Amino acid sequence: MEAEFEEIRETISAEQATTVSGWKAMFAVPQWRLRLVHGTLVQVFTQLTGINVIGYYQTIMYDALGIKGHRNVLVAGLYNCVGPITNFFFIVFVLDRVGRRKPLLFGAVGITVALICEAILNSQNPDGTRTGLSIAGVFFIFCVSVIFSVSFGPISWVYTSEIMPMQIRGRGNAFATGIGNWPVSTLFAQISPIALEKLGWRYYFVFAAFNVLVTIPTVYFVFKETKQISLEGIDLLFGERALGTLPQDLLERKMNHVKTLHGERFEADNKHSGVTRERSVQ
Repeated sequence: MEAEFEEIRETISAEQATTVSGWKAMFAVPQWRLRLVHGTLVQVFTQLTGINVIGYYQTIMYDALGIKGHRNVLVAGLYNCVGPITNFFFIVFVLDRVGRRKPLLFGAVGITVALICEAILNSQNPDGTRTGLSIAGVFFIFCVSVIFSVSFGPISWVYTSEIMPMQIRGRGNAFATGIGNWPVSTLFAQISPIALEKLGWRYYFVFAAFNVLVTIPTVYFVFKETKQISLEGIDLLFGERALGTLPQDLLERKMNHVKTLHGERFEADNKHSGVTRERSVQ
């Protein structure tokens, strides 16, 4: 316990000495850039599951399955309840037991299978008159929500916040969300109504193909497992500690700035240390 406390204290001291203001500083350290890439990618992959497309335009999808009128709205309402409930139980009871990479891999594979099944069912039921296939189509749309809620839904936010160092955690999360999440979400929000009209069931394969070709290989070969690893240990996953990787001139400026702000405390600590050493000699 004491060793862990000392490690945390030393890390905080290092972070305080190297904390820099402004957005440009996030790109000054190689390992920070790597963490920004990881955070941005997991946000992009979250959108490429197609979850927001379903959330925005599920009524169009149900309409293609022959579910119209008040039944369409009812099914949409049920869909919007399934995800949050599943998400809650996963976060409370499961998340810290299964880690980060395994749920992401499970989610990418599971959502891909569900989308392929959805596309096949829609291709065999173009006018929505085959009730059995329509029910199965709704089932697989719900499956996407459930699988997302035990994978990318919570993990994308947890993983991004865990891998960001304290010095840039706020700005790093904002950058990953602003670059990886919102623009991609906006893009698909704009093109999906047109794609669903022109491509129909073939549009599901866009997301399935991306998962197979990009998301699954990247998560498997590149992403790091952070389950039950201290923030100090996560530093080591991404290379040396930030204190030793800052450019020397930036490091010296920040150290001087900290000493200026906390000069009195540093002097008091030094005096205390001197008195302690003197007493030990006596």
